[in-house]
Amino acid sequence: MDRRRRGTLLASALIAAACALAPPTRASAQPPQGTGGGESMSQATTTEGDMNDERARGAFRLGRQYYEQGRFAEAASEFERAYGLSGRGQLLFNAYLAYRDARDDENAIRTLRGYLAQVEEIPDRALLEARLAALERGLAERRESDARAAAETEEARRQAEEARRQAEEAGRPRYREVPGETWPWIVMGSGGALVVAGIVTGAVALSERSALDDECPLQLCPAGSDVEGRQSTIEALAITTDVLLVTGTAAAVAGLVLGLVLGPRTEAIETPPVSAACTGEGCFVAVRGDF
Repeated sequence: MDRRRRGTLLASALIAAACALAPPTRASAQPPQGTGGGESMSQATTTEGDMNDERARGAFRLGRQYYEQGRFAEAASEFERAYGLSGRGQLLFNAYLAYRDARDDENAIRTLRGYLAQVEEIPDRALLEARLAALERGLAERRESDARAAAETEEARRQAEEARRQAEEAGRPRYREVPGETWPWIVMGSGGALVVAGIVTGAVALSERSALDDECPLQLCPAGSDVEGRQSTIEALAITTDVLLVTGTAAAVAGLVLGLVLGPRTEAIETPPVSAACTGEGCFVAVRGDF
């Protein structure tokens, strides 16, 4: 709407509001016609002097000044204050015009709806009701669009966060479990077997020594006894026992130590020093290094 048309509408609205605030003895004014009837601002000012509520008149006057200065939101507030003081529904049309020009559709809808509900005789009611329906549709569409935009923004933020997390995860060092060597345990088992064999040969040597002592009390052996041969056997078993025990023990201990050292362990997996991920919002890079 051009400036001349808007000025005409405002003049009509101001005259209607001023007349609505006039004393009850005066003729009831009609609501503004939207397209105006040629009334000037000086006529509205003259009519304003007839208002019987000083506070409502002051708010009305201030609202008109604000509107003429292009301070539409403040003008709407003053028109609504004048309405609250006077209870004249025609003032809601002034507030509607100011909210409309302030691009405040939500309050423009509220005040226009209140004007249509409170004022019975409105010559251009059908036109204003159509305007109200159009404003309501436009506001609903904008809210739906804003909701979609907010949802898309949130989804983009979530994707960006996920991409950042993936990039950071890709840049972190990874580890794997490496099974231990088996041969140290084989060595330990072999050493254990040698120890067992040494114990067996030692037991045999002791048994042979006991039997020889029983046959030769006080080292007096019966005639024909192979004492020297039996003693040689006992000595050989003793030497074998010592070798088996020492070797087996050493092997078992060495196998145990090596098994613990070379057992299962965690090993770092080599990862690229730089990783990246991208979404519709942008790309993210993670750099890994030692400092």
